Amino acid sequence: MKFLKSLLVLSIATAVSTASFAAPSTASSKADKQKTAQVMKKKAKKVKKAKKVKALKATKKAQKAQKTEKVLKSTTKTTKQAVISAKENAKKSVSEKVTNKSETVKKNLSDSKMAMKEKVSTKKADMKQKTTSMKKDATKKVSQSKKTAAKKVSKVVNLNTATEEELQNLAGIGPKKAKAIMDYRKKVGKIKDASELLNVPGIGKATIQNIQSFVKF
Repeated sequence: MKFLKSLLVLSIATAVSTASFAAPSTASSKADKQKTAQVMKKKAKKVKKAKKVKALKATKKAQKAQKTEKVLKSTTKTTKQAVISAKENAKKSVSEKVTNKSETVKKNLSDSKMAMKEKVSTKKADMKQKTTSMKKDATKKVSQSKKTAAKKVSKVVNLNTATEEELQNLAGIGPKKAKAIMDYRKKVGKIKDASELLNVPGIGKATIQNIQSFVKF
């Protein structure tokens, strides 16, 4: 009986002891669970926040990329337009230069033609004036020559006794020919015939024909 009582007491003590130890252990486990839950919540919040930040950064990056792309497109378009405009301006400038040069050449050619025409016209006028003047002078000389010849042929000249001045009264005989006749006369002596005058420098058949009726020996 005593043994049974002792065993019963021991069992009760053990149960009580186990219960007393089990209560604090359960309370501690709950606290740990709560702590872990809080930590997990905090971690979840941090992860969520990090995701938001990452998403925001990605959005900003995408917006920046879009903006850069727009700027590049705009710049490319502007550059293309500038190149096209430059080409058109260059073509226009070249065309204007060619046109101006062509007009200048045409004008210069026209001016040259006009100048040439004026020059030719002036030259023609000068030639006409000179020709008219020469004709007048020739007519005057012929007239004077005729008058002189008329005066000269009015006298008969002795070729062997005439002086230089008297010899010049013959048609076609001037100072040089008269002197030549005098020199010939001194060299050969008396002239016997008009044909001898062919030996005198400067006197030809035509002169002899003109004077042979007005000379004597």
